[in-house]
Amino acid sequence: MVFKEHLTHNILMAFGVFLFAWLALGAVSPWARVAWATLATLALVNVTVMVHGATGYLVLAGLLLVLGYRRVGWRGLGAAVMGLTVLAAALMWVNNPFQQRVDKISKELREWRADQPAHTSTGWRLEFYSNTLAIIAEHPVLGVGTGGFPSAYAEKVKGTAKLPTQNPHNEFLLITAQLGFAGLAALLWLFWRQWRLAARLETPLDGEIARGLVVTMVIGRMLNSLLLDHTEGLFYAWRSGVLYGGLKLPPDPHQSPRA
Repeated sequence: MVFKEHLTHNILMAFGVFLFAWLALGAVSPWARVAWATLATLALVNVTVMVHGATGYLVLAGLLLVLGYRRVGWRGLGAAVMGLTVLAAALMWVNNPFQQRVDKISKELREWRADQPAHTSTGWRLEFYSNTLAIIAEHPVLGVGTGGFPSAYAEKVKGTAKLPTQNPHNEFLLITAQLGFAGLAALLWLFWRQWRLAARLETPLDGEIARGLVVTMVIGRMLNSLLLDHTEGLFYAWRSGVLYGGLKLPPDPHQSPRA
């Protein structure tokens, strides 16, 4: 992962924290438990104080909330919220990539103006979202067609100083712009189906990893178009195949048996 961009690195490392934590909780040997817990801690430090990546921070928070709830229910969720609050407060006290990134985003949010071309990463994202929502409003049912977003966006910003893009940095908006609300519904159904089927996987650990994968992709796709990104797209497809490839669903009672 040292050869990946910081955004990709932080997303994968946040998932690593979640995976290592579950392996530590399920370990039988004390030495194995310590080893997995150490890896989880090192990955946590890497995400928060070594690498810039706001998406990774949010993915990490979501995964830790899920871990707490899945482990001990509402008490675990409350403990995770408290732990994340303390961690964020501590990180904001000292100069580190987390504090720098939060300060930068806050500053760029205050500077952004909807009626002016953006000139910061946060401003560009907000500009992309605003214009993409306008495209969706014009083509809500069927969208502009698969692969039609770049030309539709270029037409939307034509004659302005705003930056054209092929990627609005939000996959839910991208899918809706190209395939309409039917496409968005299909994507949400896919995630819901994966979450539901996680309970039927071969081992409890597989189920928790599958839920973590869904959370990672849902949060990540709110701020990026992960299927367009090589590593993240392959990670989702490969992990889904590994987890769900051997799933055996119960037979359909309405289907007649073969002779």
